[in-house]
Amino acid sequence: MDHASDRPPTTSLRERVALALLRTTSDLALERQAMVERIAGQRASVYRDRALADLATGAWSESALLWLAWRLLPHGTLVGPIS
Repeated sequence: MDHASDRPPTTSLRERVALALLRTTSDLALERQAMVERIAGQRASVYRDRALADLATGAWSESALLWLAWRLLPHGTLVGPIS
């Protein structure tokens, strides 16, 4: 038999998009941060400075996307750890 308790709770499209955006952007932010640390450890050059400037722009974009994800996320969605 098909019982309501056997089915996963239905989530809205808004919630699914917000959670996917939150997960993806968080992962990208961690990768970008590791790359900044790796590049910053290199000797100074024009290319290193350009790469760090590009990564700083990426940080701004990630902030905007994280803000959007939090705004889209319905109240009370995150009651436990994100899996």
